[in-house]
Amino acid sequence: MTLSIVTEDRFGVLTQITSFFSARGYSIEYLTAVRCKASAKTEIEVVVDCPPYLGEHVVKQLHKLTEVIEAELQH
Repeated sequence: MTLSIVTEDRFGVLTQITSFFSARGYSIEYLTAVRCKASAKTEIEVVVDCPPYLGEHVVKQLHKLTEVIEAELQH
């Protein structure tokens, strides 16, 4: 499952995102983070090894994190 996540550009956000997946027992297969200097945001693309039917649930849970601005499944 591939997710696109936009967060505030703050210290510790990447750790918070990776901990989110780790706490649920999902292995991160691939992760890319790009800082957008002009907008003070970070764009994160993550490929996670978890059942596809959990995709929408994971997105809803990510939106509950304070620093997450946007999260969506990539198709």
